[in-house]
Amino acid sequence: MRRDYHHIKLDFRMIALTEEQLEKLKSEVSSVRKLKIGQNYKNPKLFVASFRIQKGKQYDDLCMFLKKTKISKDSYGLWISILTTKTSAGVRIPKHVLKLYEKTGGLIDFSFDSG
Repeated sequence: MRRDYHHIKLDFRMIALTEEQLEKLKSEVSSVRKLKIGQNYKNPKLFVASFRIQKGKQYDDLCMFLKKTKISKDSYGLWISILTTKTSAGVRIPKHVLKLYEKTGGLIDFSFDSG
């Protein structure tokens, strides 16, 4: 018997950080925990950093970091990942995620995988 599943991950992702920006992110943005880091596939000298957006956090230090480092709005934003066995599915973005997006702007990207 096949079990249906439907998982949604709501992350904030920065896709073109320099090593210096990455170090500042780690040291100056205390609201971010469990930072996932990888290399940018287009430019291995740059980094991709993402973290799960948590309810109840304000992320004011993240907003200050984005402004202070002048990271382009086309280099960060929401990363919404949907993993499902369903052939048709939808996503409602929770209020706490929308509040962060209203503060930061940037991109909204989706990843959809059905298995």
